[in-house]
Amino acid sequence: MASIRDSIKNKGNVQPGVAKMLDKHQQRESTRDRNESRRGNETRRANEQSQRGRNDNRRNGVYPYFKDGIDHINIWTRGETPLGRALSMEAPMHIETQYGKFRNIYALWVFLTTKGHPVDIASWDDTELRRWVRARVDIDREVSLPNTAYVCIQELANYITANKELVNSLILSGDAFFDSYINHEAHGPFPHQHRDWWVGGINLIRAQLQAGQKVNVSAFLEDEENPYPVIEANQLPRLGEIVKAPSSKEKPKGKTKAKKGPITQEEREKMRQECRVDHEKFVESLNTPNPDRTMYFSTEQERREVMIKLVLNPKTELSSDMATEGTGLPLFVWLTEDGQAIKMVSTSMFGNPYRKDAGQVVTVNDMETFYKEVREMLCIPDAVPNELIHYYVLQSPEPKKPEEQLTIRHDVVSNESDVTLLPIAEPAKAWLYPDDITPVAE
Repeated sequence: MASIRDSIKNKGNVQPGVAKMLDKHQQRESTRDRNESRRGNETRRANEQSQRGRNDNRRNGVYPYFKDGIDHINIWTRGETPLGRALSMEAPMHIETQYGKFRNIYALWVFLTTKGHPVDIASWDDTELRRWVRARVDIDREVSLPNTAYVCIQELANYITANKELVNSLILSGDAFFDSYINHEAHGPFPHQHRDWWVGGINLIRAQLQAGQKVNVSAFLEDEENPYPVIEANQLPRLGEIVKAPSSKEKPKGKTKAKKGPITQEEREKMRQECRVDHEKFVESLNTPNPDRTMYFSTEQERREVMIKLVLNPKTELSSDMATEGTGLPLFVWLTEDGQAIKMVSTSMFGNPYRKDAGQVVTVNDMETFYKEVREMLCIPDAVPNELIHYYVLQSPEPKKPEEQLTIRHDVVSNESDVTLLPIAEPAKAWLYPDDITPVAE
């Protein structure tokens, strides 16, 4: 007996009534197939994607976990556990290394594996880093550096051991299974690019912390002689810059300086004279003339008010009612050359340490013996003439009482920038030069 399918194929051999029934049956079958296809299209696609994801997981070694935080810990920035997010390569650790400061260890890894090691990478976010990792392959900017994994794991160990909360959390995690995968919404979970060595480093650090040992990640070393590779960081070259054309005008050639020979005696004497002049100017600049007016006050508040008044208005006329009579707190006032304005005010006076008349008198009976003793004491060679030996004598300070303390004035006020008072206390050092010492004949 022929089947219905055979009858459909050979409708020309059947009666007209049977052929009409066969046409209706074919229409119903076609309609049912279209409806089922429409309803099950999405389901079939989902099943195919799920099966494809399961196959990829098996192929890549990702186990079909139940749930992150229940039967395992996913090391990922968007994982379910705080510990997994904190240990991710992309976690914001802001680490300080000998190569600089990086947002996270992923930025450090990209920096180490990029030719030229540009410092710009240290501040990039995760999106820019991932895009750069994909783009640098096409422009031949990727490089393999020894000990890259060691440097990253060592910086992770430094970060963990410096954080007591992370140390305790790792110890309390026991033997929980660590993994690192990205849970994609459309394609399902797939392993992180650095899953193998990154998770291995975390397991090693946890085992050592749980055993109470010092963390040591030297197992990741490839070159033991240079644990941290020597790197010269650079800036990324900027493309599209417009370089200015060199000027057509030739720069005038500078005069070449002639090489100087040995210094002559005349030139040496000229240099000495210039030094003496500079020293005299410096000594003169330290001379403070006697004040033009001295006023006394009974309280510091009264003196401070007058000082402020004189500074704010230098042309204030000095009157006797500004101060009280007596020998209380002094205020020294210097006037300009025309006497029409206040030049400087101060609450104390000090001496010039370079004043020659303030030093002690030194008498030398025999200059030849004196020079001989100086040469022996200072180990001066015989080739140096006596005229080039400069010496000075310091005055021994008088012993002070324990209650006396060296004070530096803070209330010196000046209206002119070229007037400077130095806080030097007395007694000061006395300087003597050969011209000041008069040999006494025997």
